[in-house]
Amino acid sequence: MEPTGNPLRPNNTNPNDGPMPQYRPTDYGTPQANQMPQQPPQQSMQEPAVMFSSPTQPAGMYQPPTSNKKRKLLIAVTAITVLLVGGSAAAYVGIIAPNKPENIWKVALDRTATVYDTLTTDSSQKFKDAHGVAVKGDYKIDGSLTTDGTMELQTYDGNAKFAFDAGLAGTRVNVEGRVIDAANSISPDVYVKASGIKGFSGLAGPDYGALLTQLDNKWIGMDHTIFDSFSSSVVESSPGQSLTSDELKEVTTAIGEVNREYLFTTNSNKAVLRIANNVGVEDQDGRSVYHYKVGLHKQHTKDYINALTERLEATPVKKILGDKKLSEAINKDELLKGIDEYKESDTADVYVDKSTKLIRTVRITDPKDSREYLEIKVPYTGGDDIPLVLTLATKPDSQSEPGTAIIDSSINKESGNAKLKLTYDFPPSADSGKREKGTAKMTMTINNAKLNLQKPADAISIAELLGGLMPGMTSTSAGVDDLLL
Repeated sequence: MEPTGNPLRPNNTNPNDGPMPQYRPTDYGTPQANQMPQQPPQQSMQEPAVMFSSPTQPAGMYQPPTSNKKRKLLIAVTAITVLLVGGSAAAYVGIIAPNKPENIWKVALDRTATVYDTLTTDSSQKFKDAHGVAVKGDYKIDGSLTTDGTMELQTYDGNAKFAFDAGLAGTRVNVEGRVIDAANSISPDVYVKASGIKGFSGLAGPDYGALLTQLDNKWIGMDHTIFDSFSSSVVESSPGQSLTSDELKEVTTAIGEVNREYLFTTNSNKAVLRIANNVGVEDQDGRSVYHYKVGLHKQHTKDYINALTERLEATPVKKILGDKKLSEAINKDELLKGIDEYKESDTADVYVDKSTKLIRTVRITDPKDSREYLEIKVPYTGGDDIPLVLTLATKPDSQSEPGTAIIDSSINKESGNAKLKLTYDFPPSADSGKREKGTAKMTMTINNAKLNLQKPADAISIAELLGGLMPGMTSTSAGVDDLLL
């Protein structure tokens, strides 16, 4: 077997460094036959050095050789000392210092801000490149009203189709719709068909009941000119407009910049949040978290509101507001007055995940009843899905037992796909005596598949239909055949 290295060369030396230095007899005395040259003696701190000279060796320091046992002990002690000192320093730099409460808080603010920036930027880009979305969902409600159903929606540029299915009072209703882009108009043509509505004819009275029977499973058309007329009158009184994806990105970027300056910072001159108490490490949903009691700095909160308002007013938000200023729309003066009434003793519970160093949970509790609270949770543990859970625990009316409403959502920062689940559970109300519970789920994905939609040939004009629903109409005064386009 070939040797793996030079046995005379220490393992920690590089073979490319050149030949090993050669020992000379005049360096440490003449070696005896068949003996390896001796290493230079080491100075001892315990034994006095002796000076000597000889014809073959210049005068120098000399120490009687240390025994092997003593040398091994010295090496061991030195190694342990190095490990202890170096290890302690590494532990402080790598573990203790970053996990000090104030450092965890600082890192958590910065990382949470980064997640916001990444999420808004990636999502804006994903939706900018998309032609439409595809949405699917279902719901179920139990209580004073019992119903369940499903829904689907698919859009592509200016076109869309949707379907809705609902069960109510023993009757199942299916609704189908088409939204078709109209040339030379900002409004589309809309067509809707409902089947199963004749099941409600007995509840609608003789006149309208007959009409529901005739309209069952029939297309009703709403021409774009109806919406054009309506929208023109609305625009004159209300300047509200929608934002493009680029404009929305500009708005979210502005919010992120101001948040970094005031909200996600530990800068003592600007930080809105102040740590009132470091509670310590706790377990939350199987995760190790650091618990803080956090309050607001009054003046910095006012500065934050003013800065955010001023910054947003310079963005396309003004398109939505028209001539109205954002400060007026949000009633900024009243908001600032509310900050003045804030008590320094009021705090929120904030939990930071010790592993991800992200703010995981913020809970604002009613000082009068700890069972009532608003909780915002971001239980992110890695991956592309960014979750967000909102929980409201409150007592409606004057009930003794609080109920909860939870919005559980997530968005994938790579695909832009989103999920949403709403659940609520409230104690029986005085009116119905039944516990009110419900769930609704929805998924949304980006859609780039074209929609080939056709206008139904036998659609009924909504204008004529509405004319037939004027007071005094009888069951025979207007038939479906008279309303066909």
